[in-house]
Amino acid sequence: MSRRPSTFAYFLLFLFPFSLFAATILGGQAMFWGTTLNQFIPWWSYAWESVRIGVFPLWDTMLGMGAPLAANYQTALFYPPTWLYFIGELIGGVGAMAWFVAVMVVLHLSWAALGMALLIKELGLSRFAQVLGGLAFGMSGYLVARAGFLSINSAVAWLPWIILGGTRLVKAYRLESFHCSPLEAKKINRKQKLYSALLLLVTSLTLQLLAGHAQTAWYSLLLLILWVVYLGIINPWFEAREAKKKPVEPEPADETIPNPNFNWRFKSWFWLVTLFCGALFLAAALAAVQLLPTAEYLLESQRSSAVDYDFAMSYSFWPWRFLSFLAPGLFGIPALGDYWGFANYWEDAVYIGLIPFVLAIAALVTRGKKIQKGTMVSPGLITFLGMLILVVFLLALGRNTPIFPWLYRYIPTFDMFQAPTRISILAIFALVLLAAVGADSWSKPRGKQLYWLRLGVMAAAAIAVGAGIALLLSRIMAFEIRLSFIRATAWLGLWGVCLGWLAIKAPDARESPADEKHWGWWQWAVVSVVGLNLVVAGWGLNPSVPLDVYTESAPTAEGVEQNLAGGRIYLGKEDEEMLKFERFLRFDTFLPFEDGEDWGSLRASLLPNITLLDSLSSANNFDPLMPGRYSTWIDRLENADSAQKDQMLNLMGVTVVESIDLEEEYDVRFDTRSSFPRIRWASCGIQTGDGEAALELLLSDLPDNGSTIVLESGDNFGTAICNDQQDAELRVLEENPGQTSVKVLAETAGYLVVADTWYPGWRAYVDGVQSKLWRANYMFRAVAVPAGEHEVKIDYQPSSFLVGGISSGAALALLLLLAVLLFRVNRTV
Repeated sequence: MSRRPSTFAYFLLFLFPFSLFAATILGGQAMFWGTTLNQFIPWWSYAWESVRIGVFPLWDTMLGMGAPLAANYQTALFYPPTWLYFIGELIGGVGAMAWFVAVMVVLHLSWAALGMALLIKELGLSRFAQVLGGLAFGMSGYLVARAGFLSINSAVAWLPWIILGGTRLVKAYRLESFHCSPLEAKKINRKQKLYSALLLLVTSLTLQLLAGHAQTAWYSLLLLILWVVYLGIINPWFEAREAKKKPVEPEPADETIPNPNFNWRFKSWFWLVTLFCGALFLAAALAAVQLLPTAEYLLESQRSSAVDYDFAMSYSFWPWRFLSFLAPGLFGIPALGDYWGFANYWEDAVYIGLIPFVLAIAALVTRGKKIQKGTMVSPGLITFLGMLILVVFLLALGRNTPIFPWLYRYIPTFDMFQAPTRISILAIFALVLLAAVGADSWSKPRGKQLYWLRLGVMAAAAIAVGAGIALLLSRIMAFEIRLSFIRATAWLGLWGVCLGWLAIKAPDARESPADEKHWGWWQWAVVSVVGLNLVVAGWGLNPSVPLDVYTESAPTAEGVEQNLAGGRIYLGKEDEEMLKFERFLRFDTFLPFEDGEDWGSLRASLLPNITLLDSLSSANNFDPLMPGRYSTWIDRLENADSAQKDQMLNLMGVTVVESIDLEEEYDVRFDTRSSFPRIRWASCGIQTGDGEAALELLLSDLPDNGSTIVLESGDNFGTAICNDQQDAELRVLEENPGQTSVKVLAETAGYLVVADTWYPGWRAYVDGVQSKLWRANYMFRAVAVPAGEHEVKIDYQPSSFLVGGISSGAALALLLLLAVLLFRVNRTV
């Protein structure tokens, strides 16, 4: 006896994602792999510590000789859900913040699933298709395998909501043009639909822009534009052409709208495009408080021009991973410590479940012909989604075809990002929509179809049994076979049997699951199998550790802190790469490098940016964006001879150098060295025209006693200060991430030098009067100070945040006005 589906079916969109992380959440543990421990928690913990002392977290003094923090896009400090982490830190410290990561991941996966389900509902498909599609998207390999990369996880969750907003905008604008009589349009209330669609679209776009992953936001915008152009312009044009071919009997004149001529239709399209562009502009304005500082940082960063070709092509989709649409673990799984495929597992993770994938293929083959009338699904939409999948995967293949390299060289934006494979999210989106279409077309096979289906079930069972026999024989006869092949094939056979059995038991076409009145045991069985399939595929892909990995100090931190003496620690690039990718964060396994080793050793390594958790100042930086001159400096440092390297480390204020030493307890050694103070006095300044000349002078002719600095003046050479007086009395009055105040007592004029990164927005004041902040020694700061006693203040006042904040405030007022208009319209309906 079938019954009407309850809203409890939507609860599955939360239940299954939660089951993947239940052990972590309920066990009081925390995610840590990859960027969670190395970037996000250190960033947010440092940001919260800045807030604690009353300083807005715009700048990070502890990494890379100083770098922008809030302008670093992936920190997502203006993304409202990020603020929940700060609440967690306030309540329970950094441990609570780290524990809350898994909770937020579950919420974002569920939010992605819900958004996809509502989009499928908007297209007119059934509750069954909605739940199946929501699970397939929210628990897809793309999202689950990347869950620890929190900015991607957050940004992708808004993709279906953005497309939902675009869909509703098109539908609202087309109410009176193609589908409704005036009486029907009046009942629906076009203004209400229009305001609601704009509010959803603008809000979703804004939140994705603030979520912290520019690549995902860019791909989402491309999809949104294609989607709106197809639904709002191309598809209506084809509908109008088809309508002209079919004779239609006229209805009473007072209940019809005249068929639009070409000019009227052009006007309609024009206003649709205008509204759409207005929504994009408003979303960008709302996010301006983040976008403008990030744009400024991008221009100053190592990515200010096109990224390097090899970097851009890294993580191109490996063609053999197309097989993972059927068997995701065919080439091993890092959770089990046996991944042996190309590059890493998560970048090419595309699994959406066997049943959804087969349904998507079926929808492509049948072009949705079995879908009931009254939906937005048409053969044209099926073709659009199929073409999208084809084009996306041609791009995702990256260096494996000549297409993406050509686009990299000649088409703007293709040289902005790494990892072409990440565009596959658009193909995942299209496949899930096709799977929903296939779900609503699913009915009991008959005749030859039933015969071949039964053979398929037998074949799937044979595959599962055969995999077990192969495993047994490999152990008995000692012949070599990849365990991952056997395991993945066995799972494929098992899920194939489930698919075949469900297909045999499917309702008759006359009782199609597309009928909302029919939701019985079979529908529950299908969505349960899909959810269980995706849980098995995603199990272990996000390992966790006890909270003490975050809450307890690194065992090496105390000794290093004593030896720093106000200076910085530096880890060579080669040793950093070996520790990071060959010992701890290996691509083939999530297990510790050595038997019996725990993840406390990772903390002990003091890899960047883990040093933030122990409040250790590091000359290293693991941020995705870094000041361009910093990157150049580090590259020159790594290739310098011993004398040049020693001089550069002195200028950086490095007092501890870390290196790999297998004889030490944690396989790392910390050597103490003398260095120039981070804040010091220089009596002589030499002017040069540009940065390259300054760097060459530093590495060749400059005295190594620190008393002489190189100042960049561009074409405006003035009188430089240079005398024999080398010492001055310096007393630091106040210092925080946004300001440094120093009392200077000098017999002659000279320069106060701060070995922190020069960056736009930093300003200098001498006795309250603004003074020039020199770019000194290629990348540091210096202020000219007259003889006598003076107070010098250097603080961070970026105009990009001021302009961005004003823009966001004005846009927020406009958005609230739109919400008020929607509320008033709702009251009048």
